[in-house]
Amino acid sequence: MPPQLNFDCLNLIFKFIIEDDDSPALLYSFSLVNRIWCQAAIPLLWSNPWKFHKTDVNLPWKRSILIRTYFSCLYQESREILINENFFKELFLNESSSSTIKINNNNNSLIKNIQKRPTFEYSKLLRHLKLNSLVYSIKFWIKFNLSSSHSETIYYNALMEMINYLLNKPTCLFTLDIRYCDGEHRRSLQILTDLLESSNGKIKSLLELRNFEYDGGIIPELQQIFKSLSTTSHKIKKMTIYPDIMIENLANFIKVQENLSEVTITHGPTDLWMYYDWKGNEIINTIIERANLITCLILGDIYFPLSFLSLFGNLKELYLKSLYFNENWESLSEIFLPNLQILHFEQKNSELSLLTKFIQNNSSELLQIIIKDEYVETPFLTKDLFIVMTNYCHDLTLYEGPIISNVTNELKEFLISCKNILTLHLHSTNRNLVYENFDDLLNVISQVIPIKLTKLIISGRWTITSNSLELFLKSRENLPSKRKISFYWGSLVNYEGKFRNICRRYQKKGIVDDYGDFLKL
Repeated sequence: MPPQLNFDCLNLIFKFIIEDDDSPALLYSFSLVNRIWCQAAIPLLWSNPWKFHKTDVNLPWKRSILIRTYFSCLYQESREILINENFFKELFLNESSSSTIKINNNNNSLIKNIQKRPTFEYSKLLRHLKLNSLVYSIKFWIKFNLSSSHSETIYYNALMEMINYLLNKPTCLFTLDIRYCDGEHRRSLQILTDLLESSNGKIKSLLELRNFEYDGGIIPELQQIFKSLSTTSHKIKKMTIYPDIMIENLANFIKVQENLSEVTITHGPTDLWMYYDWKGNEIINTIIERANLITCLILGDIYFPLSFLSLFGNLKELYLKSLYFNENWESLSEIFLPNLQILHFEQKNSELSLLTKFIQNNSSELLQIIIKDEYVETPFLTKDLFIVMTNYCHDLTLYEGPIISNVTNELKEFLISCKNILTLHLHSTNRNLVYENFDDLLNVISQVIPIKLTKLIISGRWTITSNSLELFLKSRENLPSKRKISFYWGSLVNYEGKFRNICRRYQKKGIVDDYGDFLKL
């Protein structure tokens, strides 16, 4: 039977699957359906072959198979254009002299596995190069295939050949990730640095680089890496910057970027960042010069003058995570960001009134508000927060944040006003061991019946009765859209067994999509 979906449709579906799921296992199964499905799935699978679940018990074996496949591609290249001859001669010589090799279940020799012509030119499909994962994959391959007496020489040569091959062979790379390559993996950084320096900007695969990840430590190789990438890679969109680590050529690397739009500013491994005068920092000044180009700003665990935020006029996403502010909080309440759509705030003992004022000032485009603060200093001000969202944030689709038990009227008005709300994650602000009852709040949601709501999460020190949960799910039986809902609770909520039985019953009715302890998701 001919396929019902053409290649373009399959490609779009598979892209969605692989971007939404950390494991490519499902896509691999799809590649076995037929030729068209295979042609659509394989390029996506091999665009980021390092994407495995870390808990996968077969991870070492899979990494070994990955490198063996790349070696088969490299061997074909070697035979056709006469390169890497010495490497393969040494490899085959070591293989033949070893009597303790275990290859695979079919007992095929290492030589035959490498010489076998691959179905695809997998190296050309690579889009995301993660140096640390490459190192581990080569180590596992050597462990499974070669005797220990020759492994060190083969490891270094294999690492050098693979880095050279996977930088020069792909059509283009979108991600270059060199994190976690210090210590015993330092060789990989040295090889990469030498290759970049000797290429004089002629590595074409780096011309379309969009994401560059590196560690914030003092690593000498970074100076040359930034210098080389400043010549080849001008289209970086996403980057983490450590302004307290003064790396030569970093400021220039930032300056030459044409598309830099997502920036994370955080600190390196030292405590020196606590004493920096950010207004005189070259790297910070370089970022501020490009402030209007940045649409996503993530600030984490670092001093950052809040008044600087007003310079980022085109921000759509703002993440403030565990910040240490070196000026008065009042600055936040006065900032206006006209295009802000996502606000993610994560700070212990925050001043909720100033954050509420900031939300009011920037409410016109807001779609998501996430407040991860388990210990709100003044929980009674939660009422004001809901009033502001009700009056100003009519397009809100997601709210994750604090709530207190006596804001039933405010919650009702919020749900009536914010008709597009899709996700509610309501957490307790209670520090006491005594739990509060969530029944009244859940009954309000049952009465309003927000039509577009697809996910409800209740976490923290709450108790809920099974009757209230039953009433909530029953209220959604007659929705015209038949929209399913997912319901998750914190691990400390009582009656978990009854909750699961109720949710299971309504799942059979087509009302519940998913349910369970959200901490275990």
